[in-house]
Amino acid sequence: MTAILVILTIILFIAIDYLVYRKRGTALLQVARKTVETESPNNFIPIPITDEDMLIPRGVFLHPNHTWAHILQSGKVKVGVDSFISKIVGTIDRVSLPAIGSEVKKGEPIFSFNSKGRVLNFASPINGNIVSINDELAKNPTLLTDPYKSGWSVVIEPKNLSLDIPKLKISEDAKNFIKNELKRFKEFLIGVANGNTLGLQTLQDGGLPAANVLSLLDSEKWKLFQKEFLNS
Repeated sequence: MTAILVILTIILFIAIDYLVYRKRGTALLQVARKTVETESPNNFIPIPITDEDMLIPRGVFLHPNHTWAHILQSGKVKVGVDSFISKIVGTIDRVSLPAIGSEVKKGEPIFSFNSKGRVLNFASPINGNIVSINDELAKNPTLLTDPYKSGWSVVIEPKNLSLDIPKLKISEDAKNFIKNELKRFKEFLIGVANGNTLGLQTLQDGGLPAANVLSLLDSEKWKLFQKEFLNS
């Protein structure tokens, strides 16, 4: 009897946790959709991260692996890399995008950047199917300098946004996330610098890293960056 009560108690807690998680996801989804109703997807209101030029838009969700998701009026979701990545990555030779119609899973690779033999793979922020890709980005990777507008990567038909949304970050949570990532990146650069300043002085007092600083690192350090920042 005791064992049965314990099992029933565990099941009850799991059910409560699921309902709370689902409710939070639905609430966040409503916030995002309200934002879409009042703002064009190409006319975001920026939230400053520092006194410098790294910005994130309201109404955009950030995945912990540095991709973003913005819900369009159609219910589809536009996806790209965040401004943290666009600031540090440097010159990209090729952007590899998935095929239209392919299925994507949250947390699994969806597209990649290639630069002089070095590769970064980026995870999908949601589950769904690819319905559109940014052909212009594939032709001209310099569009990544404007990551939330012309530098978007794909559009996804989501499977269940209310379940995917709760682990993503929006507004103040997104801003604080980027600030913490800047601190982590400073520590990462110190660890791999080998005596090279790598623009570390720009990260003092919450400042931004030197533009394109990742391009100064070799393939092994790109792999380490992938593991530390894009595979968590």
